[in-house]
Order: sequence, then structure tokens, then C-alpha cells
Amino acid sequence: MAPMLPRIAAEGFAKRSLANSKCPDTGLPLKTWAVKGETIYSPYTGRAYQQGDTGYFGPKARNEEGEISAFGGDPLKYELQSATAQLLLHPGDALARGFLSIPGNLRQQYHFACNNWARFYPYLADEMGEDWKARFHDAVADYEETRRPSDGNREYAPMSHPHDLVGEEGTLLGGNTIEGGTENHKTMWRTSCLVYSQWMPEGAKISGYDLPEAETRVRAFLTEYAERMLQTGNGEYDSQIYYPYSIEGYMNLYDFAKKPEDRALAKFTLDYYFATTALKLVDGHIAGGMKRGYLPKGEPDKMEKLFWGYFDDVSRDMSEAVTTVHQATTRYWPNTIISKIARGEVALPYEARMPRPFYHMDRKNGFQESFYRSNTFGLGNVYMSIVDNPNQQMVWSLMVEGEDDPLGFTGGQPLRLTTSGHSPYTQTLHSKNTLLLLSAPSELDEKQHPEFNISDKRINPWHLPDSAQAREFELANRWKYATEPLQPVSPPAEDELEAFWEQKKYSAASWLLIPKQVELVKETDRQLIWKAPNTWVAVWPIGTDYFMIDASAEAIAKVEDKTW
Repeated sequence: MAPMLPRIAAEGFAKRSLANSKCPDTGLPLKTWAVKGETIYSPYTGRAYQQGDTGYFGPKARNEEGEISAFGGDPLKYELQSATAQLLLHPGDALARGFLSIPGNLRQQYHFACNNWARFYPYLADEMGEDWKARFHDAVADYEETRRPSDGNREYAPMSHPHDLVGEEGTLLGGNTIEGGTENHKTMWRTSCLVYSQWMPEGAKISGYDLPEAETRVRAFLTEYAERMLQTGNGEYDSQIYYPYSIEGYMNLYDFAKKPEDRALAKFTLDYYFATTALKLVDGHIAGGMKRGYLPKGEPDKMEKLFWGYFDDVSRDMSEAVTTVHQATTRYWPNTIISKIARGEVALPYEARMPRPFYHMDRKNGFQESFYRSNTFGLGNVYMSIVDNPNQQMVWSLMVEGEDDPLGFTGGQPLRLTTSGHSPYTQTLHSKNTLLLLSAPSELDEKQHPEFNISDKRINPWHLPDSAQAREFELANRWKYATEPLQPVSPPAEDELEAFWEQKKYSAASWLLIPKQVELVKETDRQLIWKAPNTWVAVWPIGTDYFMIDASAEAIAKVEDKTW
């Protein structure tokens, strides 16, 4: 981790927050700090013109002093870490100090940003001076969120009430089940709040609450969450996408909590995250089922970088990897037992079976997961009883150790149009090194159709609490989402690939996604075998026919949905 801060700083800042603009004479793009409607001058021709829409992240408003008071989107999810690294290396850096003094940046206390501010503040607040601290304290005191940062085109979708750093009583992690944020959002808000409550001066407030009240409330939320993980397992279990952000929040609490019980709570939660994912770790990537995850991509993701930094057991070339400022500066380290499990330095093969709760941890054993780990691969599956997270759910995957990167296999009926996502047309059954997968429309009789009870306040009917599910929830889900007829498909020609992709949603087919790095070494009418380094993968098609698509990179680049 020693050279990591310079790498993080080199990624830069004060870029994403700029407004998008375009010279009216040349059509050339440019970036500005203008708010919509302000006059700007083209650097190409000198023409004065009005700034149009500033883009997703750009400036949105100014205060009476002419300072930018609001940005769109979630720019400090990305740029605050680089600015922090720069100031840790060069505390007097004028650009970083100025950028982090913009009122519109100070007021960014949504989940991803406060997760970064809670690391910045204990290290660097004193360096920034008393005036800066006073303005930061004011921003934290006034903070409430009426947007949905990080939700793209749903950013300004209606909410029943503003959300804040402290959270709502009587809810899991302080967030209601309709719009209170996903699990990682809530862990970031609450851990940051607990850090602030112990570092900000007497008399300060957090989202309108006095520090002692904020501290007591969020400690209760985080304690209950830890207890539920032991009782039901985690709701956002083994999330390759979002665990890194929750981990960063608990790293903040581990490093900066001033009370031993809070530091112990942080250590327990971090150990839980790493121990449970280490069990399923293959070549730096989580294998088997994930609540929110994808197959390995061309570049390592945040979770892979965390695993590499701690366990250094990956096939990828990580010589140029850039991890987070949290991992680069934390004192937390997974213990020897966790490290041995992660590196496979235990008796292999082994099996594991895990009951999984509904997302809000309000029904235990809602899903059943099985997992098998051999010397060179991991295969795991979750029996899905409801449609809970259809676009990011990794129902099953086979992860194989590669030579240059982890090799991931998965598949199913392609209703969700991505490499993950749960199609209710598909059912799976798994034991050890074998997985059976079948896809078909539901044949439920209308008399078996239980009604859903879905709040009309929801943007979409996912991540429902137990109270919103029908009594016969599995039958209800299969009726609601898996009764549309499926259509036969034929192999596309190379120039038909894009049309084929667009029509695949209701394909009467089960798709198997195969990494290009493996070699097909045997093909008969009823069996196909691929060779990966130290692993053989055999497939027996059950249906009446099968075909393979080996698309070129050029053909795939033309497809709008690049995730298949």
C-alpha cells in the first residue's frame, strides 16, 4: 500500500463536477463552472453565449456570494478520495483546498460522499482551518437529502420526506423500505454519522440532532444490524459491487471511533464481511451467488482490489492497480484465519450451505444458497423464491482460476438483459460440482394467483419487505413475472447480432455465458467440454437444440447493451 496515495492523488479531482458545454461556432466541447443560464465565452472563438443544461454532475445553483452551492449527481463519490490523497501528501495544495471549500461540495453528505468526508475530517480538518471547519459543521448540521443521488434519471423522483445522516427510528439501519436507501447507502450514512458525533465540537449538530442524540441513535441502528447478521445472515450478502462501500464506512469507524465499543462493533462487522466472502473467493472474485454482483470484467473492480490488497492471491497483473484512500490508510487487517480461508490454505474441497434472508432482513431463510469450493474453482447457487433484485442478482456462477484474470461462467433465461439478474423463468438446482438449469414459462392456474400488496409510492417493486409480499410469495412472483409466452430463437448471422440482442428478452432459451479465454476441446450432439487452466467445464444441453455465438469484439461493440 506504500505507493498508493500518489496513485490515488494522480487520478485527479475538480473534473467530474464541471458543466458540459459546447461552442456555438465550432461545435467543440468544453467544460465550465457555469450554472445554467449564465453567460460564458467560447475559448475557441470568444463568442458569448448562455450555458445550457450542465449535465448530470454539473453545477446547479449559486449562493448570495456567487459561490456554487449545489451540484448534481454524486461527484464526490469519486473525486473526494483523490483530493484527500493529494492533501495527505501536500497539505498546502491550493487547488485541493479550494475545491473542498466550495459550498456545493461541503453540503454533499449523501452516502457515498459522507463515506469519504468521514475519512477526510479526522485527518485533515485541522489543516483546513477554523473557518473551514465552521462551514463544514454548518453543512452537516443542515444536511437533509431530497434527491436520490447515484440514481441516474431517478435523481429527482418524488420522496415522501427528506432523508438525513441520522435516520428514522424503527427501521433497519435507519432507512425505510421504500426510499430509505439500499443497505450500503444506510451503512455509509450511519457509520459516518457516528464518526462525526465523536469528532465534531460540543454544540455542533448532525442533520438537526444534538451530537449525543445522534450518536445514541446510530449506534443502536448499527448494533441491531450486526445482531441481525448473526440471526438471519446479511440482506445485501456477498455483494461484489457494493460491499466495498460498506467496508469503507466501517473502516472509518474502526480507525476513528473514540469509544471502544464502537471500534469493536466496526471490527466485528468488517470481520463478518471478509470471512463470509473469503469462503467463496476464487482468484480475487466472489464465486457463486451474490445479492448484487457481476461477472469479472476487463479491469479489476473495487472488491477485487480490496481482496488483492489484503490477500495478494490473484492472477491479474495488479502492478498498476489503484485502491482506495480508506484501504491505503486504515489500521484494519483481516486476521490469520480469514486470510487462510481467502487464499484457499484450508482443506479442499469443501461445501457450504447458507440460508439467506429477504433483503430487509425481516424474513430469515427466504432463499437457500449452496456452494462448492475445489482447488481451482468455486461453484455456487441461490434458490430464488421471489424476484427481489432482478437486475443485479447473481443467482449462480462458476468462478475458475485463470492465468491473467478470473474466469466467470453464469447464465439463464435472459429476461433482465444483463450478465446478472434473476429471470423467474429459470430455476436452478446445485450439488457440489454440478448445476442443473431449466427455463420455461409458469403454468400456474389463475386460481393459484395470490395478490401482491405493493405500495404505489415505490419507484419499482424490488427489494420488497416481507410485509409487502403475498402469503404464497413464490407462486405470486412466478405468476406476476413469468407467465409471458417465450419465443423460439434461431442462430443469428454476424450482421444480425444487434437485432438478436434486442429481441432476446423473451427468448425460449437458457443462455450460458462462457469467457473467451477458455478453449472448446470436445463437442458432440449431447456434450461440450471447455478447457480452462487446471479446470474442465462440461455442459450437457437438455433442450431439443443448442447453438453457440462467438461474436467478434467489433460486433459486440455495436450492441447497445454491452453486458452480454
